[in-house]
Amino acid sequence: MNLYKLNQESVDNLYNSIKTNYDQVKFKYIDDHSVGFNIEIDNLNFVNGSLNVHEIKLIKNSDPNSDFHNAKIIYTSLREKLTAEDADDERLWAYLTHFIFFKYSQIRWIKENTSKETIEDRFFYKGNGRVARTRNAIARLWWIPFLTFNPNGNSEEEKWKYTKAAFSTQEVIVSLFERTMGSYQNIRTTFLEYIINNNPQSKEIQYLARKLNNLGGVLMLPYLDNQKINEILSQEHEIYMQSQNDE
Repeated sequence: MNLYKLNQESVDNLYNSIKTNYDQVKFKYIDDHSVGFNIEIDNLNFVNGSLNVHEIKLIKNSDPNSDFHNAKIIYTSLREKLTAEDADDERLWAYLTHFIFFKYSQIRWIKENTSKETIEDRFFYKGNGRVARTRNAIARLWWIPFLTFNPNGNSEEEKWKYTKAAFSTQEVIVSLFERTMGSYQNIRTTFLEYIINNNPQSKEIQYLARKLNNLGGVLMLPYLDNQKINEILSQEHEIYMQSQNDE
């Protein structure tokens, strides 16, 4: 199969139609019978050139538990094809969500009462780089493995364990990867290792990430060793649990 990029004018036209004519175009995204977009009918154009990859089949459902499986498929298929620079190109992800993986994107993220903002987030790749990487329906399936996959692991389980932890709950993705600290490998891996070993609940994850992020104002987070990060997480977790017991 060939993967293309929409040209910038086409991406902008699609995005602007959501911004300015949402009531007229939302059916294309929300209607269960919609099959995606058409180059001629929707007056869209590709950039010259394409990526040739083996056929990619994703699990099409709305269950977040399928995200890890689909991420493995996307990243394995595109790992040797994309650089980080390539993967920051909104034209690629807009093409994939509107064409090749339209039905997956719709089934996974769109409901009848879906907001305009959700469609913008899931079908486009706009705004802050970190947020775009975790919100776009397909980009997130590449970027999170890119940041967590360990090619030096001794087994497939070891190679993918941080990716699996990242997709264990949406709170991890939002709390860690949408913050600057999520771009630091030492913070990323230690935070995910802590989640694997301690299985904190959603509110605990949010609390721990917020506390660790706030320390960035007084500590140089990129230079902390794993032991220090783990100590901070353990101490803050204990404080949180004690506060819950006192209520």
